[in-house]
Amino acid sequence: MRKALTTAVVKEALRAVLTEVQEASGNAVPELTDDLRPIGEAAGFDSLMGVEAAVMLEERLGVELRVEDVFASTEDLRARSIAEIADRIVGDVSEGAKP
Repeated sequence: MRKALTTAVVKEALRAVLTEVQEASGNAVPELTDDLRPIGEAAGFDSLMGVEAAVMLEERLGVELRVEDVFASTEDLRARSIAEIADRIVGDVSEGAKP
């Protein structure tokens, strides 16, 4: 049975995925605080890596995401922080929307 999808669960999965992606690409793993915006603040992490990480996050969480909209907002064109990403995923899943 899958864990309840809480912000803590999403943040844990997100940090694991970011660590894996950064290490696999040979980039340093930054301190993964709630305020960190992976795009722009994690060395080498760009929108393409964001799509890859979003797909990995889908697999870990067992949910379907709009992969192009996980790490950056398509509404106001800005990078999201770890806390914002987690809140968005949990909120959208609980509302039945595709986060």
